[in-house]
Amino acid sequence: IYDFATQSATTVSDRALASALGSAMSWSGDGGRLVFSEAAGAETEGQIRIYDEDRGKLLDGAVVSGVMAAWSPVRGEIAVSRLSDTSDGHDLYAVQPDGGGLRPLLQRPGDDTAPVWSPDGGILTFSSAPPDTEPERRQLHILDPETGALTELGMGFGAAWSQDGVRLAYSGQAGDAAAQNQDIFIVAVDGVAADGGEPQAVSSSVTRDVWPG
Repeated sequence: IYDFATQSATTVSDRALASALGSAMSWSGDGGRLVFSEAAGAETEGQIRIYDEDRGKLLDGAVVSGVMAAWSPVRGEIAVSRLSDTSDGHDLYAVQPDGGGLRPLLQRPGDDTAPVWSPDGGILTFSSAPPDTEPERRQLHILDPETGALTELGMGFGAAWSQDGVRLAYSGQAGDAAAQNQDIFIVAVDGVAADGGEPQAVSSSVTRDVWPG
């Protein structure tokens, strides 16, 4: 963690996991705690850990196993992508910071990862790869945890919400572009959900533009 005021850095963990699909860490709504995924030795699945900045310490024990985590800014719970109990990929779960109340948000065949809560904590985006799909061809979705309703946004990953919760920036491909050619797009969430509004490309590259934020 880098503090711009003091121009100093604090090492939280030397085993944190990263992913090309999006951020693997997230701040709590009050900005006092950081949740992230930490490598767990030879295990294939990481461990979700919490760093308490106010106390200046990494909290003992893992919250739950998982590879990517997102702290709801309102609900207080954490969305986690972890190995599925029913298939070979990852499913989405919600869990309390103390590890209690683990519940599935979405369970289905394929690989669902990179959850990101909307600013009001009402819905979340995630990246999905159906069975036998190339990782570069992942689809971006919106999930309403209360109703289970899904909205497909198109090919993409690594979403970032605008502060007003109206727009999403993400990395994806335009049309028939090669899988390795990633550009940044912005889409109006209400437009997609209601009338199929089209994403707007804000970058154009022959390589990879990723991780908007």
